[in-house]
Amino acid sequence: MFIIDFDGTIYDTHLFIKDIYDVLIRFGVSVIDANKTMKTAILLEGNLHYGYTFDRQLDDLLDLGYVFDRGQVLGSLMSITENKDYTSKDAIIFLEKLKTFGLPLVLLTAGDKTFQMMKFESTQMPLYFDTVECVFGDKDKYVESVYTKGQQIFFINDKELENIEVKKSCPAAEVVTKHNPYKVVANTGEDFGLPTFESLLDIATYVREKIS
Repeated sequence: MFIIDFDGTIYDTHLFIKDIYDVLIRFGVSVIDANKTMKTAILLEGNLHYGYTFDRQLDDLLDLGYVFDRGQVLGSLMSITENKDYTSKDAIIFLEKLKTFGLPLVLLTAGDKTFQMMKFESTQMPLYFDTVECVFGDKDKYVESVYTKGQQIFFINDKELENIEVKKSCPAAEVVTKHNPYKVVANTGEDFGLPTFESLLDIATYVREKIS
């Protein structure tokens, strides 16, 4: 089984956020406040729990005192995924290679389910996955819950802290980190024997060597 993260792994979340900022700036929001409310809208209570939606960020901006036509701004934000595909570079080739190995592909994404599915379904990727799972966090608990003894399971994700938690919860899992150049990491995953790769195609090569 392949369990694959979405944001930052096979979805170009960095570019997606940049385009969100471009919309907000056109409506008079400062870069500082766009960044501030992005962070507050993403994080829910608890460690590594996520719940971003356009509505949550707009609520936070209104709380800061901004005045704008909410429907107009929301419509402009919604048009982002309607007009652009944020599939990461080499993601389709990567998924095609994984399909040849004969193991199920599971997309595991953290966040608001409706919002995450909107993003996912706007890409070319849905036809490659057997299952889509959306959680608010605790990806380690999901991996542990689906693992069965003797099963070969790969977890591929760009978030090092999540990867460490997955490896702790499910030591039998092959946990692989996709390097995200926009995240500052301490490479603590190396202490847990977690390999890190610069590209999805490098991960595909690694997986091919590990498939039994």
